[in-house]
Amino acid sequence: MEKILKENDYKGGWKDSSEDYLQEKLLEEVAEYFQASKCSPLQAISNFADSLIMAGNEIDAQKNHGMVNQKKELVDIANICMMLHDNAGQG
Repeated sequence: MEKILKENDYKGGWKDSSEDYLQEKLLEEVAEYFQASKCSPLQAISNFADSLIMAGNEIDAQKNHGMVNQKKELVDIANICMMLHDNAGQG
């Protein structure tokens, strides 16, 4: 990860980027990941939508009780990405 960040230093930082922009970039990179993998993007999106529907009520309840933590969820995303990277091996 550090190598890729250093290769892109010329682009400047992300501190001035809006949350909307960064979220769009995240979705763009996720789409590119699925295009590069053996998993069908449509199946992954369908599975994700099903998960969101099932978890929707629980998430709403957690938000109402202040239990959803955006930073923790971002750490969870980063950790899953590291797991996928590790399982993908060298390349």
